[in-house]
Amino acid sequence: MIPGNIKREHIIKAIEETRKNGIPKSRKKFLLEVNGEYYPPKYVISLANKYVNGEILDPTKFNGGKETNGFLRKLGFNVVSVSVKEEKATESPKMKKERKFPNTHKGERCPRCKETIKRLLEKIYGKVEGNYKFNVGTRPENFKGRPYYNKLREIYEALKSYRGFKEFVKAKTPPN
Repeated sequence: MIPGNIKREHIIKAIEETRKNGIPKSRKKFLLEVNGEYYPPKYVISLANKYVNGEILDPTKFNGGKETNGFLRKLGFNVVSVSVKEEKATESPKMKKERKFPNTHKGERCPRCKETIKRLLEKIYGKVEGNYKFNVGTRPENFKGRPYYNKLREIYEALKSYRGFKEFVKAKTPPN
């Protein structure tokens, strides 16, 4: 069982130590992702125990997988799974940034991917609102009276002519 007094700051110290000293060879099904670098979650928790309880926690005293990953996620860390193929390819003792995990992406509708992008944008821009609705029209008529109306109408007409049909814009507003 993982000691409850291990906090986020202890995990961060363990990650820093791991970055300096490297990672011992071990089988990994999951990786703790921090700033684009990857670490074995169970090993990091074992080291983190040293910073709060004075000794490295024996890895046989707690479970990997659900227990370890859940503990780290509650502390705000990201844990990703590794395919069997990637486990065999893991050779570097420091798990360099260039390492790729192709089986973690599920396409453009992947909720985990969307959440990752949202966190990235929040780090850059602050608060990010998902599915934001722009209340603007998609046709030049929606911009009558604006200084750029004539230019928009000219572009719209050129696109209609180029595409060869009148109603190539069907939506009344842009999608969320």
